[in-house]
Amino acid sequence: MGLGPRKVGPVAAAELLRLAAQVERDLLAAGIRARPYDVSGDRSDAWAGVEVEVDEFDDPAGGVWLHWKLPVELDESILLGTGEVHAPLAAGVVALLNALGYVAAPGQDSLRPYAVKVHGGPIGRDSA
Repeated sequence: MGLGPRKVGPVAAAELLRLAAQVERDLLAAGIRARPYDVSGDRSDAWAGVEVEVDEFDDPAGGVWLHWKLPVELDESILLGTGEVHAPLAAGVVALLNALGYVAAPGQDSLRPYAVKVHGGPIGRDSA
């Protein structure tokens, strides 16, 4: 038995991917740009909006996370550690998702400051 978290099983991974896709579709429908999380870490492109991350590990940090990606020119002019822009953006996304029936909250992961964690989707809605 190895140390640390393990990946969730295929059924749980599929559920996370389904939830992430549903969140992305609903953000787009609400007029918020959304796309899958850029795992390369490349921040040089001009795209801005919400990136949807799926963390398939079975620890408390696992699940669906939303990150704001600001335009490069704005990102470079802000002290990111202060949260002056990221915290209100995260609060707005939490309010929107909760209004749409999701269970979402500001994340408590120190490696994802100002990210939003989506704990569940709207009950009774098709997530496919």
